Amino acid sequence: MQAVYHLLWNIVQLLVALAILFVANYLRSPFLANLRLWLFWLVLGLSLSLIISAVIGIKKHRSLFKMLSVLVLIFSFAGFSSILGTEAKFHLVKHQIFSTDATRLEKLGNHFIVGYRDFEGLKKLVEHRAIGGVFITARNIKEQSKADIQQQISTLQAIRQQQGLSPLWIAVDQEGGIVSRLSPPLTQLPPLATIISEEQPIEQSKAAVIKYARIHGQELSEIGVNLNFAPVVDLNKGVVNPQDKFSQIYRRAISTDQEVVAKVALWYCQTLEEYGVKCTIKHFPGLGRVETDTHIDHAELDTPLSELVADDWVPFRQVMNNSQAFTMLGHAK
Repeated sequence: MQAVYHLLWNIVQLLVALAILFVANYLRSPFLANLRLWLFWLVLGLSLSLIISAVIGIKKHRSLFKMLSVLVLIFSFAGFSSILGTEAKFHLVKHQIFSTDATRLEKLGNHFIVGYRDFEGLKKLVEHRAIGGVFITARNIKEQSKADIQQQISTLQAIRQQQGLSPLWIAVDQEGGIVSRLSPPLTQLPPLATIISEEQPIEQSKAAVIKYARIHGQELSEIGVNLNFAPVVDLNKGVVNPQDKFSQIYRRAISTDQEVVAKVALWYCQTLEEYGVKCTIKHFPGLGRVETDTHIDHAELDTPLSELVADDWVPFRQVMNNSQAFTMLGHAK
């Protein structure tokens, strides 16, 4: 009975060691960002415990138990080394960035808009001219008022002004509907698709679209945002995948009709520009036909080029040609 117990215990240790190695290799994944700190210490502690236990097991046991202990030692040490190596590399790169001359770093930094978790760390990046913009999302504004957000943005822009540099891009993801990262405190609006009627000429919905866009434009401008990652101009092809947890284009797309999407998106973008806010059309070359959730898996768009040009790309072309909109690329090939 004792032998069975030792066998099961060694197998459990081996499975834990394998899990540690897996987590250690993916610790810097964006999906683990909220758990990263405590996972680091958990993995570190568990791997050390397993290493000690395995060393004792190697000295104490023979044959099968000894072999299992050796495997536990190998995988535990691999996980321990991996997590320390990953963190060491991260902090080394961070040190190199802040050790680089700011005027040299500026040339590269101007190409980056970054998200953040620590505002003081973000300020340091701005002070060192390491970035050209900031992406603000829900985690950054918890329990904050419009005034709080505006004050933080003003603080960052004041640093840029003192440096004699152009303003930072302050970007948000405020589409309306399920993607409204700044609501609250900003107004929670429904998806653009809900304020237009497919049963009447789209021109009759123009006033409603402009009114909608004015709410976004005014509220974003008031707090200092100058770039919105909206609107979605992917066509609604009715693709619904139960495994799609993040993209859900069918819930975010404006319409099935490329001309309707083009007009609504253009009215939206032109209205935002009146408030000094650039819009971003997305997700080129179009995700309306893609079933895969591109946030977590590789996706392929196998639609013939001629069909894309005549259909999916119509809104992209129209908005590009008639506004100052940015274009976001989709994660599909």
